[in-house]
Amino acid sequence: MTFEKDRNGASSDQQRRVVRIWLGLLLAVVALALCNSALAQRTTGSLRGQVLDPQGAAVANAKVTVTNQATGVVQTTQTTSAGTWNLPSILPGKYTVSVEGPGFKGFVKKDVTVLADQENVADAQLQLGVASETIEVMAGTEQVQTTSSSLNNNFDSQALLSLPVVGGALSSPLNLAILAPNVTAQPGGVTGIGGSVGGTRPRDNNFTVDGVDDNNLGVTGPNSTVIQDAVSEFTLQTNQFSAEYGHSAGGQFNLVTKTGTNAWHGTGEWYTQNRNFNSIDNLTKQAIEAGTISGQPAYDNNRYGGTIGGPLVKDKWFIFGAYERTYLHGQGTPTPLLAPTAGGLSSLIGMAANPTVASILQNYPVAPAQSLDPGTGQPSTTTVNGQNIPIGNLIIISPVGTNEHDAQVNSDYSVGHHQLGARFNFSQATFVFPVNSTQERFNQSQLYRNRKFTINDVWSINSNWVNDLRLQYAYYSLANQNPCSTCPQDVTIVDLGQVTVGPGDNQ
Repeated sequence: MTFEKDRNGASSDQQRRVVRIWLGLLLAVVALALCNSALAQRTTGSLRGQVLDPQGAAVANAKVTVTNQATGVVQTTQTTSAGTWNLPSILPGKYTVSVEGPGFKGFVKKDVTVLADQENVADAQLQLGVASETIEVMAGTEQVQTTSSSLNNNFDSQALLSLPVVGGALSSPLNLAILAPNVTAQPGGVTGIGGSVGGTRPRDNNFTVDGVDDNNLGVTGPNSTVIQDAVSEFTLQTNQFSAEYGHSAGGQFNLVTKTGTNAWHGTGEWYTQNRNFNSIDNLTKQAIEAGTISGQPAYDNNRYGGTIGGPLVKDKWFIFGAYERTYLHGQGTPTPLLAPTAGGLSSLIGMAANPTVASILQNYPVAPAQSLDPGTGQPSTTTVNGQNIPIGNLIIISPVGTNEHDAQVNSDYSVGHHQLGARFNFSQATFVFPVNSTQERFNQSQLYRNRKFTINDVWSINSNWVNDLRLQYAYYSLANQNPCSTCPQDVTIVDLGQVTVGPGDNQ
């Protein structure tokens, strides 16, 4: 009887454990179903090869050592019975591949390039001899890709620095996509960003940064501003990509940001344009000569920043940071608006019975002189309550500008078969647009904020299995602002025959 009681009790406990496990799995499935889908893309590449003897036979159990030339991180493996070896996930960059086998001279191949999301190959043919002797070769030019049908276009850091990219606040290495085959610039009136890739619509493109989603939910395009000097590699896949790229059917735009190396290094940049350096165009010269504007319009365009990176612990832990500020201040196109002259404004104020009307009208500027009607050649007037009010042209030059701050901080740590990383991207900008108002306070302003934090763990379980875990927190906002929250709304003055003043009519 006691045995039966214990057995039933154990059985009951097991049932409760099973129920708890299934409830946990069910909750996990529900949580995943409620989450927005986000497919992670690879930011690493694979490196594989085959080791042969002088007669072309496979060399088994040879030791293969792969060393990152920038960071000193070392990964080792052994060849199979077929002489093949494979490292399925290593960071992009330049590597040195060393091969050691009993009865053979050492083999070293330097400057082996590993590109993101590609199968890279470094074969070796050993020579008979003692291990103390070493044959050293340099990696040749990149061979035709024969291991994948995917069409990749890779732009490394050297290409990103050498090739021209549109400047200013819209500067982005993504603009280099137009240099890739099968990519055309998108026509006007088409939604999306990135151009037409392989004949697809721009809104079908997919954007990732360091392997995590970077798509704008409003209109297809990148969400983050990534500093050009902080980009290690830009990859564009145009077709035949693998299942991990399941977001859309267009081009797959992937930016990989830089990491620190075993040596401290940094860069600095300053780009400037202003009215003192730039020549005056013919239209501006004519406006100055005609007295329409007093001088060359204001224009100041400054973009400055820098990068720094290095080791926290050599061969193990690295850090990289970048900052860039874009400050653009200028003027919009001179716009003539009709406004009463000083005498005309005095007449309007005198016609208003309500003193509040007079206080409102006194806040608005006047035309410097009465203009001539182009049709009749007579002085221009407008009729208010049966009285002719002299009017003239008031030239309005509204300010435009951008004040943007961008930053990137990366940290990478290598331990055993794990590559740990953290990424933080920061962007904040204020954009000012003119609306041809006679008062600067009626200009339109937008405030853009973007924060993105990503952590990842790439675990190389063996030569065939890799677990790539990435978690991301992203915050994005774009707010339209009124620079003057206390400004009055449009006001219709009944005393003056339903005359409306205010920002809506740009009066």
